[in-house]
Amino acid sequence: MNHFEHIQNTFTLDHRPANVRAGRLFARLPFLHRYQRWPIGLGLIPAEGRFTYRRAGRTQVVTFNGRNLQFHALYERSYRYGYELETALLISALCRDQRPFLDIGANWGYFSLLAASLPDFSGPIYAFEPNPRTFADLTATIKQAAVADRVTACQIGVGSKACEMTVTEVSRFETGVSRLTAGGAGAKIPVKPVDALELGPPGFMKIDAEGMELDILQGAVGTLAQARPFVVLENFLDYAAPEKTYGMMDFLSQNDYRIFLPVLEFAQNNTSVLLTYDQDYAASIERAGPPRLGVVEVFTPRRFLLGLHVNLLGVPAANVDELWKAGILDFGKM
Repeated sequence: MNHFEHIQNTFTLDHRPANVRAGRLFARLPFLHRYQRWPIGLGLIPAEGRFTYRRAGRTQVVTFNGRNLQFHALYERSYRYGYELETALLISALCRDQRPFLDIGANWGYFSLLAASLPDFSGPIYAFEPNPRTFADLTATIKQAAVADRVTACQIGVGSKACEMTVTEVSRFETGVSRLTAGGAGAKIPVKPVDALELGPPGFMKIDAEGMELDILQGAVGTLAQARPFVVLENFLDYAAPEKTYGMMDFLSQNDYRIFLPVLEFAQNNTSVLLTYDQDYAASIERAGPPRLGVVEVFTPRRFLLGLHVNLLGVPAANVDELWKAGILDFGKM
């Protein structure tokens, strides 16, 4: 299967929400630039968008709420060949059996829907989204895309222990940066560790939890030891507290995982160009054609040589050969 072509075929934007288009217009006009967020939430401007989703030969039309800006995965120009393409290609290449896929921090469900569309993957998909408003978008998307037979929406947080936490919204419309905190105003949400979920041993875990990645790994220590899943998780630089950046990497290493940076290789002008998260994939694709997926092994002290925000891949040390068998290229170490 050509994973790049499959991703292009799975999602097609049919209608960009009017409020998003109005916000773009404001952004281009100097005297309105500072007010570009106003149209996003203005009730007088329609916010309904629409995309087509394809799975197993079936086509579903899905409407979505343009006031959730995380749907930019469908309409942002930089994502026109796939959202977080390196992660999408990893999921496409490595989800190939019947073991569960855990989408922790699913938002409206892009990666859950992608996993459900993969012809070589038949396992259940659990999409965790604690934010009540975003959870409503997730459940609406699952229903309209007709994937409820594969995707289960879970309105709980995932952490190191069972407790209750508060959903804190940094921005009402940028739902991708909502986070769980120990207190304060906001919706109170139950939190459970992965080890207590009893969902079966996962084959793949995608973790996007705005700073709770280490907590989630700590609550999954038994699962990591027994199921040995692939783990993709976001990682931020923290110059004031570098131990926060290193924490999840050290934890994975201590549990016999090796850590890789997913990269895309573009053959351009008889040379090889490697790009990773938050770089301009779209322009490179238009210059050089579809990329090849590879990885660079990353060691903790060199993490600060990379960008502010990257996605990292944790692979059980004994299973690294599965990367090469899946056609992922080895670009060495750093």
